[in-house]
Amino acid sequence: MKKAGQIVLIVAGVLSIFACIDYLLSGIFLLIFNNVFREFLDRLEAEGETSYLFLRLEYLALLYRFATVICFIYAFLCVFYGVLCFVGSSSESKGFTIMLIAFGVVMTKVGLIGAVLKLISINREENRKKEAEVIIEK
Repeated sequence: MKKAGQIVLIVAGVLSIFACIDYLLSGIFLLIFNNVFREFLDRLEAEGETSYLFLRLEYLALLYRFATVICFIYAFLCVFYGVLCFVGSSSESKGFTIMLIAFGVVMTKVGLIGAVLKLISINREENRKKEAEVIIEK
């Protein structure tokens, strides 16, 4: 189970790096499209357009800006989570593994599964050591 947890965490790290690239490309696309869209809205405003459609387009431009910021934030979080997954695959710390579980809930379910498998294997190993110590003491 320990090896399975390590492998799944490595897969989660690789997927996080791919997700980072995806979020960066999406953010760049939205940023470029937002500038083009903003120029279109500025031309409409210069012509004196204040209709219902113009107001909806203004709202859409605001949503694009918000989505752009969110894409760049998630790109940073994916890099951070990917590094944590790579480090966590070789870590034997229970606290670090619990932190990976917490981030896995937010970021990716693959990392969550890997961290849970890793935590189970750490607990089993600790129980085996305690049983061995009890047997040695007797």
